[in-house]
Amino acid sequence: MARDSQRTKLYRAERAFWNNHAAGQYTPDFNKGGFHELVHQVESIWADAAVKKAFPEIATRPVPNVKTNKRRGAHAAPYFNELAFSQGTCQPWVVIHELAHIIHYRIVFADGQHATDQADHGPEYAAVYLRLTEICFGFEAREGLAASFRKGRVKIAPKVVRARKI
Repeated sequence: MARDSQRTKLYRAERAFWNNHAAGQYTPDFNKGGFHELVHQVESIWADAAVKKAFPEIATRPVPNVKTNKRRGAHAAPYFNELAFSQGTCQPWVVIHELAHIIHYRIVFADGQHATDQADHGPEYAAVYLRLTEICFGFEAREGLAASFRKGRVKIAPKVVRARKI
């Protein structure tokens, strides 16, 4: 993987949008519904026809395993097809952020082929994250997050580079 030079910029930009501009506008906090609600949301997003159409690389892939995380924060382990969330990190936008990592990984490493050196929070990831945001929360949320990315100087790929078979 390439150096993840825009991770901090992306974190700041997404938090500025979700915590300040969009607080409470997009689906309830999963902390109230517990772990089972979180698992259900991940399964629902993964099974969504619009998600599968936008990202055909996940169409035949199993739903990521969702675990509790004893460490602080949320974490995606795409190689193991796992997502981990600690208490307090289950806001819907965090789930989308982590699912975007799994989808980005599936696109970049489709069928074991490596597309290019892409950073975990690079321009291609940002494009996947924005598209997933649009599918799950609508066009206004996508545009708001994209504006926050632009303001925070987060680079967004115009097109996601997909793996090519050799």
